[in-house]
Amino acid sequence: MEKLAEFLLGLTYVCLALVVLTIIALWINSKRVKANASKLLSSNERGADFVYRLLRTSFPASKILRQAILPLDNGQRAMADLILVDNGGVFVIRVKNFPGKVDNSNRATWTVENSKGVGEFPNPFEQNRYALSAIDGILKREKLYNVPKHNVVVFSQRRTAFKIRSEKLTTADNLIEMLKDVNKNRFLTGKEVTAALTAIK
Repeated sequence: MEKLAEFLLGLTYVCLALVVLTIIALWINSKRVKANASKLLSSNERGADFVYRLLRTSFPASKILRQAILPLDNGQRAMADLILVDNGGVFVIRVKNFPGKVDNSNRATWTVENSKGVGEFPNPFEQNRYALSAIDGILKREKLYNVPKHNVVVFSQRRTAFKIRSEKLTTADNLIEMLKDVNKNRFLTGKEVTAALTAIK
């Protein structure tokens, strides 16, 4: 009986040590992820792959699709700059790579004012609508229902300001925090995330 008690006590110490080591490993990993994201955000490199590399600091490459071309039900195709599939659902991310004051009050066309003057560009949320529609059709064909879909627009350059604030309209500096907030809800299990990724790919 005494040996059994000693064995159980030893086993308890081993389990406690493993829990402590796991907590330390998770803490170190979270610090590393934050450091990598901070380093990337402080760099002057904000090109086409910048947002993808930013996502890679916090999400595995297997959950991110780049330049995805998706079939629509009418036979046409839709394009998405980036797609992230995680516990919070499917995020279709449109990237804009210019700074300035963005007037996003018009549904069809937005404007940006910067040192180059004033320019017009299509509403990126409306551009994403086609990719979201394609993903909706793909998931339904695979009998994957109740998968949350998020329309996200990110401006990668610094010195970007929006006339109208929106939850899913963000800058690169705030993108990871916004995505992590949504993913806290954990709408999808790991198995459902894998099934959705497989269907969309």
